Amino acid sequence: MEEIKEDCGVALIRLLKPLEYYQEKYGTWMYPLNKLYLMMEKQHNRGQEGAGMACVKLNTQPGNEYMFRERAEGSNAITEIFDNVHKDYANIASDDVSNVEFAKANLPFAGELYMGHLRYSTTGKSGITYVHPFLRRNNWRAKNLCFCGNFNMTNVDEIFDKLTLQGQCPRIYSDTYIMLELMGHRLDREVERNFEIAKTKGLTNTDITKYIEDNVKMSNVLKTTMTDFDGGYVVCGVTGSGEMFSMRDPWGIRPAFYYKNDEIVVLASERPVLQTTFDLDSADVKELEPGAALLVKRNGECTVEQILQPKGDSACSFERIYFSRGSDSDIYNERKKLGEQLTEPILEAVNYDTAHTVFSYIPNTAEVAYYGMLNGFKRYLNNEKIKKIESLGHILTHDELGDLCIWSLNIYRILQSFFIIPHKLSAPSFRFPWEWLLHPFPCIPTRFQCSIYCQWAITLRIFFQQFLAFLFTLLIKGDCLFTAWMCIQIKQNIIYCKTDFVDTVH
Repeated sequence: MEEIKEDCGVALIRLLKPLEYYQEKYGTWMYPLNKLYLMMEKQHNRGQEGAGMACVKLNTQPGNEYMFRERAEGSNAITEIFDNVHKDYANIASDDVSNVEFAKANLPFAGELYMGHLRYSTTGKSGITYVHPFLRRNNWRAKNLCFCGNFNMTNVDEIFDKLTLQGQCPRIYSDTYIMLELMGHRLDREVERNFEIAKTKGLTNTDITKYIEDNVKMSNVLKTTMTDFDGGYVVCGVTGSGEMFSMRDPWGIRPAFYYKNDEIVVLASERPVLQTTFDLDSADVKELEPGAALLVKRNGECTVEQILQPKGDSACSFERIYFSRGSDSDIYNERKKLGEQLTEPILEAVNYDTAHTVFSYIPNTAEVAYYGMLNGFKRYLNNEKIKKIESLGHILTHDELGDLCIWSLNIYRILQSFFIIPHKLSAPSFRFPWEWLLHPFPCIPTRFQCSIYCQWAITLRIFFQQFLAFLFTLLIKGDCLFTAWMCIQIKQNIIYCKTDFVDTVH
């Protein structure tokens, strides 16, 4: 099995409205640029080696650039690439920079399609040459392809041989570059297919170009490209004509999540990135299913299409256990459950000597699993307490002893809800130290293993419970008496008012 070479992060943004819309609603046409920065920073854990971004402008005139790319190396690569973008605006008047029409016509990275990538290479080659996105140029807008991904391909040799047999001569031997060339080759064939159809329809010159750009199907490109690749991947790309796509491997090894509304289509490697950037609930964000592709056409039409048949759910354990952020609800629950399952192996490792064992966690990503492990140990210790008390031969049942272990916590929560002054009151809050009162015996010490002590402790707690219930009853009755007294006073005032009114009339 081949080693994991990369665990990267991807981010896609596709505007569904003109830039003028975002200028009016959000106060700046840089809304997508700012959101892309946030999405990439929130995935900084995935970009320790380098980062890159790309942008595509729609409806540009010939002679003007419409595809832009910026890349940088190092842990501060995100800041560097966005600083470089804003440096292009430094020598331009602020009024022109804030003007949408001027920005669309003259400023780089003032477009409708954005793509970001963060590289975290654990092994393999390094250097700016290997930092995504990769760019394949052509004078036909529809043939221009900008590509990035989070993947580890296992059959690069086979694909390389296939390309060379076709007569191609790749300049670089790497999975990213080879995938770019193969996908670019299939994109060329798709453009040529539409070219022939346009000619049969009698179209000429720029009409042919418009027909091609309106009818290119990236699903055809993906179906004829990704069937040859084996491995875990999330591949993303944009074309010069305005097509955007993202596809996930059929095993579901690498993660991808997306969100769509009437303003925007976005995709990222992790769900919390979209939640926090766009203020979404977990249910609003959808996971891209294995073998499926998110496709956004030039006209903004967004679809999810099954490119390859799913082969199961084999999510990368490195992603789930370590690499992804623990703020994702699924990741959190999985890591916590993992920690619970480690309880028995850890107990065996320390020979069940919990009294002389200290537990901690390394690194920080293991914190959630640590909490799950603690839950497992609490259950183990409670069962041990029950067994020890049962061995004393008293008359309590197993269920009663189980309830005894959790009774203290439950009654504390109940009393806490009653005796803490609500925060809405202006008076300072006061709370009696119920922890001392209710927890004189948090557990039965082993040195006092006798039935008499156990029965005494239970009796004392029952007494406190009944005493507090009595106090509650008095408070309720007192409140009722006060209410009745107030009613009498109100009735008397009404009578006095009527008498005064009658006297005044006479």
